[in-house]
Amino acid sequence: MIEWIQDIAESSEHTNGYRRMKKTLNILGYRIGRNKTKRLMKEAGVKVKHKKKYKVTTNSNHKRPVFDNLLEREFTVEKPDQVYASDITYIWTQEGWL
Repeated sequence: MIEWIQDIAESSEHTNGYRRMKKTLNILGYRIGRNKTKRLMKEAGVKVKHKKKYKVTTNSNHKRPVFDNLLEREFTVEKPDQVYASDITYIWTQEGWL
């Protein structure tokens, strides 16, 4: 059964959890429950790879001006106070997001 579990996991690209694995094994004729399925998956070394949800973070459809990249990734400068850099970290305060 461990070989079946490994084959099923590879064919599903490791997206099947114990519930779908149990269903598939039941269809193949192995009548086992979820706890046995979990235990066999652990014994076979099969883990589920969760797909990361895609989140859009950039709105390119706006009418605001887009500024030129003056640095061109050259961050070394000759004198102090020529170039300033910052990040866009958002901090929650009682007044809202900063």
